[in-house]
Amino acid sequence: GAAKVIESFTDEELLAGADPKKAWLKKRDKVLRGLGDAWFHFGETLEAAGMDPVKYYPVNQRAQAYGSQAGPLMTALEQAGYVWMHTLLDQPKEDVLKIVPSARFEQLVFPTEFDDDLLKYRTRWSDAKGVESGRWRLVSGEPWQVVLEHMDLIMRMEVFTAATFGKLQKPDPERMQDFVVFKDSETYDDIGGSYVDDRWKDRFTPTSSWFNRWRRRTFFSAKHRDNPWISTRARIQGRVGHILARTAFGKAAGGRIRGRGMWLFRGIRGAYQGLREENVASGFILDPNLCWQLTAARVLRDSGQLLDWDTFFGLDDAAARDVPKVTLSWSRDGVTREAKEVDIVSAQATAFIAGVWLSKAGPGGVRDLVEALVKRDSLPDPDKALKWRKGTAIKEANRAMDAIQIDGE
Repeated sequence: GAAKVIESFTDEELLAGADPKKAWLKKRDKVLRGLGDAWFHFGETLEAAGMDPVKYYPVNQRAQAYGSQAGPLMTALEQAGYVWMHTLLDQPKEDVLKIVPSARFEQLVFPTEFDDDLLKYRTRWSDAKGVESGRWRLVSGEPWQVVLEHMDLIMRMEVFTAATFGKLQKPDPERMQDFVVFKDSETYDDIGGSYVDDRWKDRFTPTSSWFNRWRRRTFFSAKHRDNPWISTRARIQGRVGHILARTAFGKAAGGRIRGRGMWLFRGIRGAYQGLREENVASGFILDPNLCWQLTAARVLRDSGQLLDWDTFFGLDDAAARDVPKVTLSWSRDGVTREAKEVDIVSAQATAFIAGVWLSKAGPGGVRDLVEALVKRDSLPDPDKALKWRKGTAIKEANRAMDAIQIDGE
């Protein structure tokens, strides 16, 4: 009977549950709003009894959390200068708008604590907070200010990408990209690892960021496991650029890709980490000296550790994973950095992408290469694809590496 059916499911399947039907969600929301109204009226009773508002304030918070739309409740919050953001709670509106300007704040959606997609994480991770915009669902255990900073950065990265590389695939509200931020590698391993299929655990364990195309989910540790000096901001930029290139460049984007040239996406991720905000009008520019993977490529080249370019161009996904990682060090402006577990393929791919990006081909050339790769699951000869003379792609990659400033030169 029913008991045998339940016993047939794994713990993970039971925790994940099943997607509820829209009709049921409407009934649930109506019932919970009614419960929220009841909490609000209880708060009114306490107020009438002369209780200090500070003491019954948690009652009003519960009313908000359940979705009460009682006029006096909403008015009181607004008049006090606060804004309700569900799992981010109520915060001073002035402080919120210092982080996310009004025009972008209006694009944000704050899911309730009982939102089904958010509950997939909150059932295992009580600190999980959520905010959504367009194709993105950000889930994070960081303080509310940091959550908003990260969401604002993600939104600006998408605007920049569309303006720089061309039109992106339209977001599908039924197929959002989950971007899940954990405060450190320990939480990343403990919570994030519990969602990773056993067959991928060996690959997941040494990482600080993990993208699952099929599940449309990215796990991200705010602190890099091996190189904590790499800023969280740069790494978010890199991962967002990678996701957009992988899932939104052209009609064929988002499919399975394992063939020759899959490393293009690693290079885009590395280049995006070197983006610098020039000003409000011009947005972001690629600054080679902010791009640590490009610096790593320069050090690898100068020490003879880069791959032969013909070998590199021929790498598919499996072959790229077999290339060993190395430890490097360099100094700039008197500061010495040690980079552990450096992925040679990612560094070389970053040099290649930066070379194309900063050349006459520009970002459009990068997108052309991505679309060619996606179309065939194999990257054609880069020089031919870009209509360049033979050897120009390598020349431009070297030019990008030469732009790196290293002490002692």
